[in-house]
Amino acid sequence: MMQGIQEALGNDILQKIKQRLSTVQTTYSPAYFREQLPELEDMGATDDMIAHSKIPLYERLKQLKECAGCTGYPSCKRPPGMEGTVIRLFPVLPDEENTTAAAYISSCHGTCNEYSHYLREQHWAKLQEFSGKAKQDSYYTFENFPIGPKRQNKDICTAFYDFANNYKPGDETKGIYLHGRAGTFKTWLMLAMVNRLEERRVPVLFIRTDSIFRNFKAYLSRKEEIGPIIERYASVEVLAIDEFAQESPTDFTVDIMFELLNARFTNGLPTFYTSNYAPDNVYMKVVKKLQLEEKVEAIHRRISQGARLAEMIGDSWKLRDVERIGPDSHKS
Repeated sequence: MMQGIQEALGNDILQKIKQRLSTVQTTYSPAYFREQLPELEDMGATDDMIAHSKIPLYERLKQLKECAGCTGYPSCKRPPGMEGTVIRLFPVLPDEENTTAAAYISSCHGTCNEYSHYLREQHWAKLQEFSGKAKQDSYYTFENFPIGPKRQNKDICTAFYDFANNYKPGDETKGIYLHGRAGTFKTWLMLAMVNRLEERRVPVLFIRTDSIFRNFKAYLSRKEEIGPIIERYASVEVLAIDEFAQESPTDFTVDIMFELLNARFTNGLPTFYTSNYAPDNVYMKVVKKLQLEEKVEAIHRRISQGARLAEMIGDSWKLRDVERIGPDSHKS
């Protein structure tokens, strides 16, 4: 066979190939690879293992050169079809039944950190399409939360703060049902939590019940599916529902809300609420009118089973900010 190759290539070309191979063998010595790839030391690679594994080691060096100075996945310099991947090395040791086999180093392709980050950001951007937050809602933080309500509701504020800063996806913890009179900074506190979770890239969605049901009706009027939206709310890691049960309730809205809360409770996902109504008073004004006793009772159970109850106290900022005229105008 060697004679056939020699005849096909000619003596001069074959000699050059041999010289090239000799140069490669000399240049890419175990010492060279150890210097270029510190990871070999971590895996306990011997010189013999390195000598038997020069191709994957060379490919790893090539990949590192291509990835040098990386500025992110969108500008990846790896070859087409290899973008976002890296070569990972691992030792292969002979098993007990085959002691004559030589140990060597093999490789596999994996996802690089930049590509993983890119995918997370893409997923995050897609998630935000379902958010009910307004642009100005990013203003509300724990740092600028009013000091008065913070002092009056210290334990509640601490609970929201701890969750926002420490919760990790998969943690077994309940949400919070926060109720109280209008104007007691309930929404501010919940938005502070949502904004902090967003900073930490914990999957969270904030929705306002009145606007979301208006959107649902608009979708249905255009004969568009609302199932995927409900599924997103039911499966997101953390759901924050503002002004809960303050929409104009109908059979449709109560059915949707039970389906949503039941799915989240079943999957052990924390749900947070703000409402002007105590849990037992949710939807009670329409229970008899719409004959929704069983559904509303089921919603009450899901709230009490899946959330801790908290009542926000304090004067309403809406009343404090009213400009008054007359003999009592000096009173606050």
